[in-house]
Amino acid sequence: MLTIERDRIKLNGKFLPGVVQSISLNGTIIYEKQDGEKEKRKVVLGYEDKEISVDLILYPYDIYGNKINVYEELKKIEEIFKEEKDGKPKTFTFAHPHIESRGLSSVLFKSFESSENVESNVINVSLNFIEYYPAVIKETQEKTQQANKNNQSNQNKNVEKKTKNQTPATEEEPKIEWKKNLKKGEENFNAKYK
Repeated sequence: MLTIERDRIKLNGKFLPGVVQSISLNGTIIYEKQDGEKEKRKVVLGYEDKEISVDLILYPYDIYGNKINVYEELKKIEEIFKEEKDGKPKTFTFAHPHIESRGLSSVLFKSFESSENVESNVINVSLNFIEYYPAVIKETQEKTQQANKNNQSNQNKNVEKKTKNQTPATEEEPKIEWKKNLKKGEENFNAKYK
């Protein structure tokens, strides 16, 4: 879980390097332009995924004056940016009032930018996240439909096999079989109830 406490960003209970400067969230619509004879029109198609940007600064000294290796701190953030689960980029729950008020919680790292002021040895970092909704439901429906098709295909094959194995030698054979079954049924009935 990602949170921001005062001026620090926290991931799963541990503070990340750097001091948070700002948080911004961007949401836009998707539209298509249609040129008419007299006027230009826009057809709204939906919404783009929202994006969050968290800007922070890596200072070469802490508040007590102790020296900090900003490159090591930058490396720690890079490791988190590249973190994977099952071979895919890891998703995070971002808990912050600003972000929650915009209806967003689950995010992916979209980009990670850094720039350095060589005179002061200060590194500016921009962490960019994008809204994430897993496509599990669609994938499950597609798998279920495929499994149903496979089952239906297997049932059809089994029916074909049975039909081939039970093909009568003559046209009279099914009638004879039916008459035998009827006679057995009558005998069983008579034996039980008469």
